[in-house]
Order: sequence, then structure tokens, then C-alpha cells
Amino acid sequence: MEEPEVFLQQHKDKRLVLDEIHRLQNPSEILKIAADHYSGIKILATGSSTLGASAKFRDTLTGRKEEIWLTPLISDDLICFGNTRLDHRFQRGGLPPFFLSGHYPGKDYQEWFDALWAKDIQELFSLERRFSFLRFAELLYANSGGLFEASKYAAPCEVSRTTISNYLSVLEATF
Repeated sequence: MEEPEVFLQQHKDKRLVLDEIHRLQNPSEILKIAADHYSGIKILATGSSTLGASAKFRDTLTGRKEEIWLTPLISDDLICFGNTRLDHRFQRGGLPPFFLSGHYPGKDYQEWFDALWAKDIQELFSLERRFSFLRFAELLYANSGGLFEASKYAAPCEVSRTTISNYLSVLEATF
């Protein structure tokens, strides 16, 4: 966005959604100007990774922002979405489009994971061996709730124990 003030002037007293705001050259600039000079504008700024966003924010937005943490569906949400069956929730996951889908959204899961790899993982961490990382994530999800032993995942993912520990750090940083 070349001229944030011109953009904000054109959208005075409106509600704006700026998706993936961290992709802007200076994302904090537009938010700071809006908060300080255009109080009638309400902005919902989203990003797929707080890690990626925080690296691009040069100015502090203290007192100018309110963070919202969006979680997957929880038990109370199931009533609002008209389906309280836990088996459905476990099979479809907690993201509303997957949960509400009339069919098993296998292709959609793949697209979501591909986007995660391209946007969050590659841009921020430049990992190699996509197959190994995705295999690790798949095995980790399948074995969630159990004791984590990095060496247990190394052979099926065809990488070292150290790489598995690195993959875990990447997942922790992006979720």
C-alpha cells in the first residue's frame, strides 16, 4: 500500500478487513495512522502467523490495538452450528468450513496444509523436505496425547532426530 493516508481517507467511517496484513511493507504504519487520525474507521487486521507479523511491525501499537485469538470450534459452538455429535467434530476438525461441509473435506484439508506449508513454513523457516515435514505433522496429529519422543518419528519421516526437534519447534511457533 503506497499511500495509507489516501486509502484511509477514502474509507472514512467504515469497517475494513485487512487480511494477511503482515504482507504489507510496513503493516504497523496503516494501523497507527488509522488509530491516531481516523477513529471512525474500525479495522480487523488478520494474519496467518503472528511470528511473521511481529517481524514486520516496526512501531509499537500499544494502546491502539486489541488482540483477538480465534480458536477452532469448542463444545459450546457445536450447538450454534446445529451439530452436537462429537464423532462429527473429531472427523471434520474444528475449522468451521470443514465442520459444516456436507462431505468429508479431504481435498480441502490438503489445500489448507499446502497453504500452511507455502505461507507460514516456507516463508518463515525455509525448510527443505516437504514430505518429511508433512509426514511428521501427520504422525504427530495421529499420536497426539501421547509421550513425545523425537527419535520415534525420525525413521518414518526419513530425517534425523535433530530435524524432528526442529520441525516440532516450527509447529509450536506457527500454531
